Amino acid sequence: MIQNGQTQGWIVMDIGTRVPNVDEGYTVTSTGVGQNPGPMTRSIFRLTRVDDGDIFGSDEYLRYGQKVRINANEYLYRKCLGLSSMKHSPTICAPLSGNQIAFMSAARADANGVWVIDSTEPQTRFESQG
Repeated sequence: MIQNGQTQGWIVMDIGTRVPNVDEGYTVTSTGVGQNPGPMTRSIFRLTRVDDGDIFGSDEYLRYGQKVRINANEYLYRKCLGLSSMKHSPTICAPLSGNQIAFMSAARADANGVWVIDSTEPQTRFESQG
């Protein structure tokens, strides 16, 4: 499960709602403050490493500074879905804020679906990598 540290909301997928102007994209939303949905099919994600042979070695552990993909629970949908993000444009933006949008899409190997695990503290971010 993924929680936003600032809003305290939990990320959940809604494959019943398509993202307009995106090729097979489905919305993700956040719960309200203190509303933990608990582990269920649409709130469970799997982190997978982008490069197995990177500077961090090839073990099963994830480390700060490592590139990962965030995939949906395999029982949610008939295709493998991954969390992607795109900069806002006149045709693609978050519905409420109008800013950059995050959504679930059919997993493909592009940069829109690559995330980096980083420390939330900017002062120690570089020191905590690895």
